[in-house]
Amino acid sequence: MNDEIINADFKDYEQYEVGKFDLLLSDIPYALGSAADGSNPMWYKKGDNKKGVSELAGQPFFQTDGDFDLGSYARVCAALLKPSTGKPGEDGCVITFCSFEQQVLLISVMKEHGFKGYIPLSFVKKSSPQALKANQRYCGATEHAIVSYRGKLPLWRNGRQMVLDWMPWLAKEQTRLHPTQKPQALMEELIRLHTKPGMRVCDLTCGSGTTCAAAKHLNRHYLGFEIDSTFAKLTRQRCTGETTVMDLLETLEAA
Repeated sequence: MNDEIINADFKDYEQYEVGKFDLLLSDIPYALGSAADGSNPMWYKKGDNKKGVSELAGQPFFQTDGDFDLGSYARVCAALLKPSTGKPGEDGCVITFCSFEQQVLLISVMKEHGFKGYIPLSFVKKSSPQALKANQRYCGATEHAIVSYRGKLPLWRNGRQMVLDWMPWLAKEQTRLHPTQKPQALMEELIRLHTKPGMRVCDLTCGSGTTCAAAKHLNRHYLGFEIDSTFAKLTRQRCTGETTVMDLLETLEAA
């Protein structure tokens, strides 16, 4: 199954013939619960700028945000990532965007499912969406992700350039379909680093479909799981309209 958005919980993947993937790239729920009110300007609608709160304060982004099962996520990642070749630079990997607090537990459960290696990544924004909290605390302007791999270093296409473990957020103008939507340019950079054209990318929590749209744009096959039917529909529409481009790095590698 290629280039599909499945409106289902990723834990039910066995009901579908999805096959194996070269890269799993997901932005999982951050399990912020009621603390999400400090994370997005929409939470301050009709709020008092001095107090930094509103009628939406104390509510989570999603009703399921507080009970995301990292153990099940790790188990499914292990099942869907292609088996190890045993050779450095040829294996697939899993990249998981997560909250700062989730990192240690995520590394632990991924190790329990065979992912012995990991690399923490940080992404730096030019500004913070928490502007209305500026009179109360430090304002968050970073995001975090963990690259998990089975032991041998994963496929790496850096174009002979050093790539640091922190990156600019690479945000560009794009239609906002989801409250925690990631920049497509950033997802494309990660996909370009860890896959080649024609390879398969999976997003287990695809939301607005940024990972899937990025994969299609780079001429990779994609598959996404999205439990919310509204977002699943939006993602299908988004990916259907996405164009593809030539992978210039492939030409350089061939040369």
